[in-house]
Amino acid sequence: AGLPPDYDSLSHSPATISINEDPAAAHTCDAPHAHTNTSDDFTDSDTAGDGALDAPHLGSTAARDPPHSTRRQQRQRLRQQRFHERREKEKREYKARQSTGQRAKGARGYAGNRVSGQPPEEGMIEIPMGDGCVRPAACSAQCLSSPYSAAVSVFDAEGRKTVHRANRCQRADVLHACHEAARLVQGDRMKPTFNNTQSRGNFKTYYFSLHRGSTALPRFSKDIEENRDLYDRLTNVLKPLMRYVEGIFKAEFPQLYKRYADAMADIKKMHPELDACFSPFASFCINISETGVVTVKHIDMQNLAPGLCVVIPFGDFDPALDCKLHVVELGYTFQVAAGTPIFFPSALYTHYNSALISKGMRGSIVAWTGASIFQYVDLGCRAVKHLSKSEAAEYKAGLENRVKEGLGLFPKMKTRPADLGAK
Repeated sequence: AGLPPDYDSLSHSPATISINEDPAAAHTCDAPHAHTNTSDDFTDSDTAGDGALDAPHLGSTAARDPPHSTRRQQRQRLRQQRFHERREKEKREYKARQSTGQRAKGARGYAGNRVSGQPPEEGMIEIPMGDGCVRPAACSAQCLSSPYSAAVSVFDAEGRKTVHRANRCQRADVLHACHEAARLVQGDRMKPTFNNTQSRGNFKTYYFSLHRGSTALPRFSKDIEENRDLYDRLTNVLKPLMRYVEGIFKAEFPQLYKRYADAMADIKKMHPELDACFSPFASFCINISETGVVTVKHIDMQNLAPGLCVVIPFGDFDPALDCKLHVVELGYTFQVAAGTPIFFPSALYTHYNSALISKGMRGSIVAWTGASIFQYVDLGCRAVKHLSKSEAAEYKAGLENRVKEGLGLFPKMKTRPADLGAK
């Protein structure tokens, strides 16, 4: 899928937050590993205002470029180098209580954790949108000035990227897609899957899902089957958003992205009539409320434990005041502006968002893949009940390793160099 056309390598350069339970165990981001980019990830539009190729602080590109490389290839290499240099300048490190590995101990092989934890005793740290700098009160003087609304990545105590919030979305087509999708579901005769009666909050939810549930084979949800015309119109309207989210997912979590994309490819191969509803995620939903979508504390237990979901808010609201995303066990609160995707392991961490305080409207689009889909694919497109006795025993014995293998797909960073000390 590549990156979206305007995936600006500089504006997506994240302020890195390393979550360490032990202050002495500090880490720093190994940018080439934490954010994998190829030359295809950048377009000529990225060079706008970049200046000449022979930037004095980077040196000449001639020594490191192949003799037959084109100017475009040279520009791509230069942008990549600048991108990683900028990442190195925007690191921030904080402590938190629980890592993904600790939270995964309560997982059940594929599905998520059943038990909520507690926030760190020192309280939640808020990560604003702002100009891309991380500005909790204790570190406001240390922030770098930046013209970009930079992205933010959170790494846990095991050096594993856990959360990624993209930069503030400036794409009119993406923002329009969110609003148009909300307009379509409200203007159609489709009834909400949940209508202000769900346990997660007082709002309407429209589900469009490829799932297994209690069935042996994957299938589209009843909401899709009964509203096929609306579903087709929705997926067409949402294409700009899907491409945007997919590009960021592929760039920030390359191995995990492959896991999701391969699972959908296997489903498609076995069942040609089925396809991902929000590629590469199997399912998505649209949440709408006149007073703002506010969720109570919950864990998405049916999602893949060592996996991610993505939340994209939309509407007219102030992210500095309204509907902030709280990830409890991490101890972080994220301001998330309209159109800004945020990826996190919703099956492992308790999360919720705060109320809409200012005047306006805030809805959200959420995409995920259920744990049962991955289970089906990993078993050779079979249900557990179709395994032989020996296969079933092997499957149950390997569940813990499945979680470890899944966590191994999250990007890692190297140990902080000794000469830099610990913060």
